[in-house]
Amino acid sequence: MLTSSIKSFLQSRKLTAMDHVDVDSPESVAVHRHVVESNPILLEVYRVWYGEFLPAVEATRALAPRPMIELGCGSSHLEKYIPDIVKTDCVAHSNTHAVVDAQALPYPDNSLRAVFMAAVLHHLSDPEKCLREIERCLAPGGRLVLIEPSNSFLEKWLINRFSPYEFHDDSITEWKGTPTGRLSSANTALGWVVLVRDEKIFFRKFPRFRLVRRRYHTFSTYYLSGGVSFQPFVPGSWRPLVRAFEGLTRPLHPWLGGAMTVDLEKTSA
Repeated sequence: MLTSSIKSFLQSRKLTAMDHVDVDSPESVAVHRHVVESNPILLEVYRVWYGEFLPAVEATRALAPRPMIELGCGSSHLEKYIPDIVKTDCVAHSNTHAVVDAQALPYPDNSLRAVFMAAVLHHLSDPEKCLREIERCLAPGGRLVLIEPSNSFLEKWLINRFSPYEFHDDSITEWKGTPTGRLSSANTALGWVVLVRDEKIFFRKFPRFRLVRRRYHTFSTYYLSGGVSFQPFVPGSWRPLVRAFEGLTRPLHPWLGGAMTVDLEKTSA
């Protein structure tokens, strides 16, 4: 009964801009970017997410002028925080600098300063292959920073009942995804499985990666923003209040936060 009521409410809040847009098409990128830039609460989400990348930028200054890249940029506006970022995606569109297959990177060994991925790993069919390529391409001392869904109870419950094109299954036994398109049919648990549940396996497979930090965040902000599918549930003028509430609830984010940051450094041996 509750789920049906929430679904009816969400249907009434659905963004009309998305009604005739295929989320897997390159054309969806411009629509998503417009949605993000016109939603102050969603911009607050990205302010936090992109801020998670900045410590790696500072820590790798000695590796310049090697490039820093964003994989799966989509509607990203990361260039506003890291002006010299090279934004890449698996398809050509107006918001990318280069078309790149994340599972077969076109960069020489040890040639990259940093790689950033915001909610991308769980969209891949073979995340291990992608991570292997990043490990190859990063210079020693280079950083890989990923933001992925956190596997919190609230995040799982909401995704499996109300997400228009994703699902959450943390019981999978293999590091494989079965996406049907660029965004659709992704398992939002995949990043957590690889990087947290199977952490010991991960570091056996990738001994040159060292965990710099793992942080949980984004408890209420993303849900209140409506994401890219729904109208925001609070007015944009509430952005300072939403930011303050996130700060007050920070001690609870390991359990309630909907996203996590995993910051990895490639060691010299």
